[in-house]
Order: sequence, then C-alpha cells, then structure tokens
Amino acid sequence: MTTEYSTFRPSKLLTDWADRGANPDTLRVWMRGGGDFAEVGSNVPPFFQILRAIPDRGDEQRRVRRKLAEGAAQLLKSEPDCNLNVLGANAAEILYNLLYLCAGLQVPDILAEPLEAIRRRGKLSGSWNGVSFKRALREAIIENQRSSTALRRIWIKLLQGKPDRFLEGDAFDGFRGLVNATDSPGEPNIPNISRALSLTVKILDGKEHRRSQFKERAAYVDSNFEFRGGLSSGEWFKVAKMAKLPHWAAESLPKLWDLPPEGKVVVWAPILTCIPFPYRVLETLCDGAVLVLDPSPEARNHIQRVWLVFEESRRQFTYESPRAKYCLLNQIFMDLENDWPFIRGARKRLLEEALNATSPDLADFNQVSGELAAYSQQFEAAN
Repeated sequence: MTTEYSTFRPSKLLTDWADRGANPDTLRVWMRGGGDFAEVGSNVPPFFQILRAIPDRGDEQRRVRRKLAEGAAQLLKSEPDCNLNVLGANAAEILYNLLYLCAGLQVPDILAEPLEAIRRRGKLSGSWNGVSFKRALREAIIENQRSSTALRRIWIKLLQGKPDRFLEGDAFDGFRGLVNATDSPGEPNIPNISRALSLTVKILDGKEHRRSQFKERAAYVDSNFEFRGGLSSGEWFKVAKMAKLPHWAAESLPKLWDLPPEGKVVVWAPILTCIPFPYRVLETLCDGAVLVLDPSPEARNHIQRVWLVFEESRRQFTYESPRAKYCLLNQIFMDLENDWPFIRGARKRLLEEALNATSPDLADFNQVSGELAAYSQQFEAAN
C-alpha cells in the first residue's frame, strides 16, 4: 500500500467522523494507529497524522478541533493514569498519542480540567517509546492551561531551576508554561510574560551571550502569538516596564517603540541623536534604554521617518561593549546621511566618543541632539 496520499482523504475521515457524532472509541483506535488511519501507511505518529489532517478552513477547522478535544477529554476522564487498561489494547501507545494530541489541539476550555485532574491525582507513571507520560502530560498542560496559582508556582520553580516532583521539567519548560498561562485563550497575559522574562534576566545576567539567549526567549513569546502578529509594540512596552528590564534586555526585545499619531511616543534612546526638533523626555525606563517622549509635531514627523532604520539595527544588535554601541550608531547615521547630510557632524562626534570607550547614556544623546539641531540650522542656512 502506498505511503503517498493527498491531504484530502485523511481530512475527510475527520470531518465524516465529526459528522457521525465523533465517537471517542474511534479516536481511541486511531491513537494506536488502527482503523481508517492505518490505511495512510505512514511512519508518522498517529497524533501527528490527526493534527495535520485537521481541515485548514476557519469554521470547519474549529469544529473538528473541538470535536477531537471532546473525544480526547472523554478518554482522559476514564482515568487511564489510575488504570492504564481502561484504554484497551496498546494502552501505552494510546495514552502517549492522546496526550500529545491534546498538546497540539490547544483547546483549554475543554482540555484544561481533565489534564489538570491527572496532575492533581499524581498517579501517572510509565512511558512509551522512551518518552515518559509525565513529559507528555507536561506538554499537554502547557498548551491547554488556565492561569492558576498552582500551575504558576510550578512554572516559576522550574524557571528557577527547581524541577517539579511530579511534572519534572527544566527552566525552558517553566518559561513556556508561564508564557502560555492565560485566562483568555489566544491573548497574552502581560503580567505572566513579564515575570517569565524578569526571571530569565536573573538567570542570564553576567553570561557571555546573554543578549542572544534573551532574544531567543523573547522571540518564543512572539511566535507563541504569531496568529495575531505577536505582541504589539504597546504590549512589549508594558512588558519592559512591568518586568523592569535592564538596559541590555530591553534592547533585545522584538519591538521597542510605540508611535501613535498623537500623544506620547515610546522610542529607543539612541534615536535622540537624530532629532533636531523640540521634544520633552517624560519618562526614562530600563536603565535609560527606553524613553517616553512628548514630541513637537516636527519631532514626531521626523521620528516616524527614521525610526525603522534604528529599529532594524537594534534588532540585529547582540554585542555588549560601548564601542560596539557607537559603531552601531555610526552605521545608522551612514544609512541616514543620504537624506540628512547634516547628520555627518553628529556622527563625527560619536566616533570621537567611541575612542573613550564610554557607555552612551541619556545625557550623551541629549547633547548630540542639541548639536544636531545646530548642524541642521547651519545646513539649511547654507542651502
């Protein structure tokens, strides 16, 4: 029998099953590689066959996904953690695939309670194919949880390097658990994300490659909410403020700006070196990395024209030394000089500062901004 098949056939198997009442016994057979899905002839685990066969159309996808979750919940409520034999033949394989199916379905309003019940009973043991059931349960709970005090304590302990007696796990499991803990499926819980990143800073602080490792953690947060474009720039600002991120960590976030058409703006501090128009600094956050400004109309328009150059450079920046920061600003200024030749003078001053290997701060940026305004006036007068 061929192993090549179109996605239409297994998708139709699922929709037909859902139409006929979504019998959980059929799902149980599928979880051991039997029944209709045995005809697929693939070496891919049954849970993954089911997940990739879910229709990709909006309403139909949601309907089939929820029917699968309801069937999985019924099987879990039979308490296979207490008596594995309730699942019948090949029970270990069934439980393994069932738990990973739950992890992939991500339907917490149906699956959170039966999965949490297994954790509370604390009787789950054993493994299949070298993977412990506790690990599979941990994955299923991370992806199907309600924000609860008990789970939050577990995730925080894991993040701090203290394995849970029952769920086990490591620091990254704790990070993922805390990031996924939300009362509104699909919506980020800013306090939990802030706590996860704050604890991550404590773990990474002082390490050689802390920026790149922190970027990976922050990127995971965004990818977890990819369907909505990740966290918004305003949400990332809230995270940075609530987590009280240090300078280096704030500079490593996926987004570090908020530019509404009116009112306050949030920017990365070095952008001040390129603003020759009036503004007021309302708030300084994250050791000076993040600024809240009240810009004049001219300054707002100028920020909107240049911010993307600064933002793209910041996202690629992973170095620690002050000299590297000045080199980064030098490259940004070179990119901008074609449109604003008066920037050349400010770039010269920054290069001179770099020779001193001092770390640029808000006072430096404000001074350069003032000089830049003077350069701008001189340039306009000469032209």
